[in-house]
Amino acid sequence: MSERIHSLDTVKGVALLAIFFQHARWMYVGSGGEAATTAGFILMNITRLAVPLFFLTSGYLLYMKLNKLNTKSGKTYIRKYLKKIGVAYLAGTALFYTISLAALEVNKYLQMESITYWVSMDNTLQQAAWSLLYQGIFGAEHLWFLTALFYSALIIYVAQRYGYFTELFVISGILHIVGILSQTYLVLDHIPVPPDDAVFFGLFFTAAGYYINKKNIKEKLSFKYLIPVGILVNILHLVERYYITTQLGYEPYFWNSYSFLTFGSAALIFIYILKKTGLGRKSFFNKVGQKTLWIYILHPLGLGAIIGATILSTQQVSWNPESFLIVNIVIAFVGYIAVSAAILKYKQSDLNIRQHLDMRS
Repeated sequence: MSERIHSLDTVKGVALLAIFFQHARWMYVGSGGEAATTAGFILMNITRLAVPLFFLTSGYLLYMKLNKLNTKSGKTYIRKYLKKIGVAYLAGTALFYTISLAALEVNKYLQMESITYWVSMDNTLQQAAWSLLYQGIFGAEHLWFLTALFYSALIIYVAQRYGYFTELFVISGILHIVGILSQTYLVLDHIPVPPDDAVFFGLFFTAAGYYINKKNIKEKLSFKYLIPVGILVNILHLVERYYITTQLGYEPYFWNSYSFLTFGSAALIFIYILKKTGLGRKSFFNKVGQKTLWIYILHPLGLGAIIGATILSTQQVSWNPESFLIVNIVIAFVGYIAVSAAILKYKQSDLNIRQHLDMRS
């Protein structure tokens, strides 16, 4: 049985809840009335650390596995790892693409602007191929994480296999800075950087997780310095994002995934969690964190069921700005618990069946 780091499972479970919150907000109003509140601004930006934490965790665990294997075993492992991600991505893409086609067909009769707004399939063949094979958004926007992780893991494996990981890490950092300058600070906005992708975003965070394990960074930082520095950097991260909001013309507020201090904020939280290995061991978050892949892939279905029922009953996409934040939190929690419990129950049933068959054989 492989050794589990319970704190990493726990943080994945909590990060997944943050993603439910982010996507519930996006599915409702795009910008959101919570922009007018300080609590909303803080919550919206803190939860944006979820995906960076997922990449960091993936890179950290990738090193932990590959470091124990020889060349032949490592090649076998990475092949199975990429196959798992690839199959899950293609299955998720097929599912959500089918749902999108069905939604457009049904909307011929409903004529609802909200469905037309959400389901956009007007792509050229070149755009479709790019979004399917690289960006990962052909079926649904959230699936970009899977293609980004697929390519990031593959590139990191090849680099470490031939002894160029350090160089790759430096290059990935430079590319990440270019991505931030292009997508966030709009300094290099003439460079066609995708909003979320492997090369400019996923690769750096995954490689950073790999590097943190490779250099055993957690043992080099004591709680004495880690906690105050972590708090300071996370406060500065919010200050940076407030500056971006007010000075660079984002309306009503800046909520994109990455800015310059995002890495520092996520990395320091990540290292703190690594040092608390038993954190949340028996919690629901820990159980969810052990099964994040399919919960992540299928979570829009749970949110969509709740939100769709509301839209069908009210014919509105927006909520009252004063009540939206609390409504958004409730929907995120309900969707998170429902989808996670369903997947966990299915996985447990599948495990019980396999054990039964093994006993019979």
